[in-house]
Amino acid sequence: PMTPWAGKRWIPELWRETIIKLRLENFDPVILCGPYETDSALAATAAGDLNIECLECDSVSRWVTELAKCGPVISVNTGPMHVADALDKPLVVLEGSSRLPLWAPEGDRAFVVHRQDMVECAPCHQVGDIAKCHRHCMAMIRPDDVLHALQVVLRIPR
Repeated sequence: PMTPWAGKRWIPELWRETIIKLRLENFDPVILCGPYETDSALAATAAGDLNIECLECDSVSRWVTELAKCGPVISVNTGPMHVADALDKPLVVLEGSSRLPLWAPEGDRAFVVHRQDMVECAPCHQVGDIAKCHRHCMAMIRPDDVLHALQVVLRIPR
């Protein structure tokens, strides 16, 4: 799922690399976004040329329906992430700077990937113009970190 707050987004090229690696592991990634956000979602994931399905969810019930169809969910910390958590989906959350554990998922099948322990400016609430640190904590999360977290939530032996 996408987020309307630029400060909470992951780096597009890292999303792209993750999508490619997921496909190599026989996953079929789908991007979910809000209404009229397809173009921005494809740009925010650098996936415009990857022939990936991008579904617009225009209501809470549509988010629930689409997330219920999903296998594991990889998301930044946003409202739909909490819906996936409530649906007990295997969930990997890419957390930048929000206050943990306050905004973390609570399900047993959730794994939060963050680098707050490696930056001095966290926690903060990167919304709007106050995102002055250029998402360093998000940029430190690597695709292999995400794939490792996915193995953990799917309980795949390493």
